[in-house]
Amino acid sequence: MPSAIAAFRREYPDVMLTLSEHFFDMIETEVKSGQIDFYVGPVDPQSLSRDFSVELLFDNQRYIFGRKEHPLAGAKTLEELQDARWVKPTQSKYSVGDFGSEFIERGLSPPHEAVHARSILGALLAVATSDLLTQLPRIWLRYPPVASYIVAFEAIGPLRAMPICIVRRKDMPLTPLAERLSDLMRRAAGHYTHRGIVEAPHRGFPI
Repeated sequence: MPSAIAAFRREYPDVMLTLSEHFFDMIETEVKSGQIDFYVGPVDPQSLSRDFSVELLFDNQRYIFGRKEHPLAGAKTLEELQDARWVKPTQSKYSVGDFGSEFIERGLSPPHEAVHARSILGALLAVATSDLLTQLPRIWLRYPPVASYIVAFEAIGPLRAMPICIVRRKDMPLTPLAERLSDLMRRAAGHYTHRGIVEAPHRGFPI
């Protein structure tokens, strides 16, 4: 989003742009009615209504995060995190894999949820200032303010995550301005996959 928004502002400095941080199910009605032009974020394409057009941008990777110098930062297995306390970001009904599902699949107790965060920023702040852990996309480490305070537990490896997509109403064309912004989002995603920051999409569903 940062590079796409910056490019859009350079082209259209006088346009009012409204951004909302929500999972898709929280704004589904607004996208369907046309109040919101489009959604960019994690979603399970197979779960969506046929009223929507879905374009896969890139495959996501979710990692366990903790503050720098966290006493468990060297953990190599989920078993080593059994006594940890966790921040659970609010989830979507279109989630692929629930928070902590990997623990249950291995016969472990589910993560002990100490905090529920309704925004990514809230989750990051809670983790950066405590011994709490969370699960978020690895791409967050691309932003210096975040990378200065938290680390990914790389040794444990990636967890299942929803792909990042653009979702819009199928039978309603975007305005020229909204179409331009969606194109800039698409280009930014392509830049990430080209540089190997995220995985290229595996297009296993119709768009």
